[in-house]
Amino acid sequence: MKNILIIGPSSTIAKSYINHPKNALNNILQFSFSDPTSTIQTLQERISNENFHSVIYFANKKIESSNFNTQESAFINVELPIQIAQVCQRYGSQFLVFSSTRIFDEKEPFVRRKADYSAETEYGRQKVDLELGVSQYNSKVLRLTKVLSKDDEVWLNWSRSITLGIQTLVYKNKYISPIFLHEVVLAIDKVLGLNDGNIFQFSRSTELSYEMLFKDFINYSSKKISKPININSIDFINSTETHSSLNCDAELVDCLGNFDTQYEEFVRSFY
Repeated sequence: MKNILIIGPSSTIAKSYINHPKNALNNILQFSFSDPTSTIQTLQERISNENFHSVIYFANKKIESSNFNTQESAFINVELPIQIAQVCQRYGSQFLVFSSTRIFDEKEPFVRRKADYSAETEYGRQKVDLELGVSQYNSKVLRLTKVLSKDDEVWLNWSRSITLGIQTLVYKNKYISPIFLHEVVLAIDKVLGLNDGNIFQFSRSTELSYEMLFKDFINYSSKKISKPININSIDFINSTETHSSLNCDAELVDCLGNFDTQYEEFVRSFY
């Protein structure tokens, strides 16, 4: 049994990791800064005293145009995890954080691990700073492509459009290589068990456009709700071509399952 500390347990990926059946064999502890009694000093004391095998940082500040605060997001996304990485190195706990395809300009598909950074957004630049910062302290970084979650507004809007006729947009020229939550859980455990490397990439070997995914969303939805679906409320939009895919590390390929089967289950779960 391993002692594993989860920082930011309310995130979607963190919940999936905590609740995964295989973690019944581990001692999973949680730490949230939303608790008013939680401070950086408290966290440092826990790491120094409780002999954690691994510390996983899920805390993440989304950058939204309506309430964007550069200083706050930089602290949560960059400064704090770098501080924790230092503490983990000092007390012998391996530290894992998450990055994304946003560290690249997303003009090209299946970016190699050693490709030069080319972030074009503030979020992407913060992820670059995160990677560079924690890498100084023997930490691990897991880069992810688009993770499919029922909490994501994209899929929620698609479901509402189908069931309620609410207008929604579907982009034709945006390509992603989607992964599922339970696949990410498997990849996390695989990365924690590897001795070599500090940056890992997790992605499918194929890309799909949002248009293609939406058409399958309709097909799988129609099987579940057993009635014709009116797509008059759907606007298919041409846009600047972008890609969200990575050259997946060979060690993580076996964490991926059959996409079509899993995607059908994912779509049917909305009804």
